[in-house]
Order: sequence, then C-alpha cells, then structure tokens
Amino acid sequence: MLLRLLPLALLLAACADKASESSQSPQKEQTAASVATATDTAPAAQVSDADIDLAVIILMYNDMGRHAPQGTALLQKANDKAAALLQEFRQNGKIALSTPDFANPETLAEFRIRLNAQADLGQAVFTGAADEPEFHTDAAGKVLRAQQYHADTGAVTRFHYWNGQPFSVEITYPRNGSPTGGRQVYLFRDGKAEALLTEDKDAPAAYRLCQTCLDEARRLYAAKDTMLAAQQRQHHAAAHSVRAARRSIGLIDKRDIPELLQAGDTRSSITLGYDEGGQPEKLYYSHGNQQRIHSYQFYFENGRPVSAQADTIYYRADGSINQDLGRRQKILFDAQGNIAENDTDHPPPERPLSPDTIKAEIQKHIKIAEHYR
Repeated sequence: MLLRLLPLALLLAACADKASESSQSPQKEQTAASVATATDTAPAAQVSDADIDLAVIILMYNDMGRHAPQGTALLQKANDKAAALLQEFRQNGKIALSTPDFANPETLAEFRIRLNAQADLGQAVFTGAADEPEFHTDAAGKVLRAQQYHADTGAVTRFHYWNGQPFSVEITYPRNGSPTGGRQVYLFRDGKAEALLTEDKDAPAAYRLCQTCLDEARRLYAAKDTMLAAQQRQHHAAAHSVRAARRSIGLIDKRDIPELLQAGDTRSSITLGYDEGGQPEKLYYSHGNQQRIHSYQFYFENGRPVSAQADTIYYRADGSINQDLGRRQKILFDAQGNIAENDTDHPPPERPLSPDTIKAEIQKHIKIAEHYR
C-alpha cells in the first residue's frame, strides 16, 4: 500500500476539524519556484504519498451522508483510494475523469475525489502573498482549483473547475473557536449553485446562501493569467518542472554510469523521463565524489527545453551537504527553445552550462541515458 493506514485518532481529528491544514489554512504552500537543490542522484520530487490530501478524501466521502462508509471502513476506503489515484497518475501521468452523476452519491463522491486529486497533482502557482489567491492548473495552464483566503472574515473559499467551468465550492469559516469549524459545500450546474452537500444551519447568510460564490469562482478563474502575467516565464518553468519531476513515464534511472565519470570521480547517475507523446520531459545527470558533486537538471515541453539548472554541491566529512558553499546556475528558455535568461549565482558552479554548447550537451546525455533503456 502506498499510503500507510494512519492512526484512527489522527484521521478522526482531521474529520472533526473539517479539513486538513494544507487545504484550509491561509498559510501558503511551498511555492513551485522553491524546488529543493538536486543531490548526486535524481531529485526526490517524484509523486509521493503527501501529494494527495487524505483528509480531503475523507471529507468528500463523509459528504455522501447516510451513504458514507463509517469508522475504520471510511479510513481504509480513503487510504485505498489515495493509493489507487497515485498509482494511476504514476502510470498515466493524469487522473481520468468521467461525466459526474449528480443523482448518485457514491459516483458523485468518486468524481469529486478524482477532480481534487487532479488538482493536488497539478501545477501549483501563486504569488506567495497571504491575500492573493492560489491556483492549481493542468499542464496547459487551465485552472483546476482556486483558493482564496478572506482576511476580513477568516473564511476560505476553495473552488474546483471542470471543463473550464465552476463545479464546486467548499467554504470554511471560524466557528466554535476553530478557524475552520464551519463548513459548507455547494455544487454548480447550469450557471447556479444547485446542490448543498453539507449544511450549517447557523452559518452567516453569505455562506449559507452562497449568493456571490459563482461570481467569485468566475473572477478567480479569469484572474490567474492577469495575476501571473508579469512572471509568466518563471512561473511556467517552475510549475512545469514540479509536474515533470513527479511523473515517471518511461523512466530511465541509472547509477555509476562510466560515460559520465571524469578525472577524480567515483560516482555518477543519470535519469531520463518522457511525456505522453514519448518525447523527453526531464533529464538529470551528475558526477563527482564524496567531496563534491556536479549536478545538472533539464526540463522539456513538447520536446523543447523550458529550464535548466547546474549545481556544484559540496559535502562535509560526515556526508551532509554544506549549504554554505553551494553554487548554482539557472537558465530559462523561450518558446523557441533559445536561452532567454541565464542567471548565475556568485560564484557560479565550478562547471557551468555554456550557452554555446548546451544543446549539444542535452542531446549527448539523452543518448547516453537511452543506451540504458
């Protein structure tokens, strides 16, 4: 099982709180741009257990009302569903969705869980400011989920979108001493909030009637491109690298590659992953020894490079990374695959990527990796 069965008390507490901290807190998630530095192996950014919010799955099953599984059966069903969705994404690079059946509580819950998982595993983009919305998008940049914290009331509105239209909103707000003690869920159909899945009879009228929810859903959907326009290339490259790093389509992952070893090297590794069309989507390679590693990362979209990074990573005698001595170079490419930005830290890596030879280096290392297919 990919997800361990969490302690009963912890998951019941998650249900009682009505949401997990990651899905409801106004605190922003780690930004897509703050991806961890690569070590001597491929970056450990493959999709993991933590990438799907288990507490949200539990809540969505609970929203089935009298049809919902109970007790340990609920916890086991949620764990099994999260594991199955992770496996589906690893194998196919996406979560399949069918047309929702509003009249069937079980299939509706299945659709909502899949829609939410699709967003969980999508690209996270936001500015990092507490009062700005955050978005999760698909590979094409279409919004799958938008979340807005309202500082004046402490409420959080969390919208899911299907086929470019609002599908649902979950509203949480302070109640009984808990910042997320109140919760209402609405489904949208035919341009209106039609179904109230969870009801708080004592909720403030604005939340109880969801009078402005649809307008807010449409405003947020339209705001994403405007909000990020000034940083489009950086956000796209960072978000794409996160998505590509998580996927394992046709993955080649080898260590101790003799073709990569240079004078003084004792270790090396190479990783190559593909997109759905069979074109390279990510390439990592590294070489070095116990004192220092030269590490390189490349991400591609439709066969063209999107971003690249070169690092020199230094190790202490105890084997830990010396963060004070790290060196880095970041490169962004334009839509034609040419270098648009070449940002080199001071000092740069010991062995930086050269604009004159970078394309040849990419092709050389793709061929090395494919030799081990």
